[in-house]
Amino acid sequence: MLGRPVVRRLVEEGLYVRVLARKPEEAAKLLPNKVDIVPGNVKVIDSIRKASVGVEVVYINLATTNPKEIFRAEYHGTLNVLKALKGDKDTVIAKLTGLSALQDKMFPDIEDKIRADEAIKESGNPYLLFPASWFMESLPLFINQGKLTIFGKQPHPVHWISADDYGKMLAIAVRKGYTNKVFPVQGSNPMTFDEAAHKFVETFDKNIEIIHKPMWMLRMAGMFKPQLASIYHLMNHYNKYPEIVYPDEPWKVLYKPQMTIEDYVKYMKNTGDVPSKRS
Repeated sequence: MLGRPVVRRLVEEGLYVRVLARKPEEAAKLLPNKVDIVPGNVKVIDSIRKASVGVEVVYINLATTNPKEIFRAEYHGTLNVLKALKGDKDTVIAKLTGLSALQDKMFPDIEDKIRADEAIKESGNPYLLFPASWFMESLPLFINQGKLTIFGKQPHPVHWISADDYGKMLAIAVRKGYTNKVFPVQGSNPMTFDEAAHKFVETFDKNIEIIHKPMWMLRMAGMFKPQLASIYHLMNHYNKYPEIVYPDEPWKVLYKPQMTIEDYVKYMKNTGDVPSKRS
């Protein structure tokens, strides 16, 4: 959802990108030709070590979909990156993390995010952390059988951002050589879920129906699917609390996001990122 557009933007910004992929052949079909793809897995420290030779920045974008798993990707994967880079204290470690982690400790995977972020800060390596708001790329994930479902009332505006705009912020941070910084990532045009959904549907497919369901239904579904439990806690938080607006330093020193929901739909169609299976 995020790896492909971020890599695409990094390449377009003129950066050399090497990707660690479990299935290099499949990754090659998704990513730009200029990307150097090497086989490996965040569970295998030696593969991380080999992939990171000669690079200036190691970028981490991991998520734990099931907190009950023995190997929780975001936390244990991050620890393996730190182990692989042990002794190499010049390499910058950059990581995408959750903006909600800064304000709510009730999420099932928040502890993993916080512990992973703290481990990076304590590693001795220079670092860049990017806690991000909702990505526009998540909107298609709420579509099923021609309906886009919003859970709860979701009355508060969210600072939606596209992965492409975020990728540009990341690229500029790397090029300018920033280190030991936390850059909150928020879009510049906040809107509610309803507003974002209607703009998305209007541009993407007017036949999609927008419906609302109560939070308890998502909570019940989460009892059987850990992924839905994580979504429940996330949407429940935003249903109750307004998103904190952080200082606009990232806009001033990096880049002010420009892409609108309508722009994102056009981008999505032009790049072939359309989620046809879900729509």
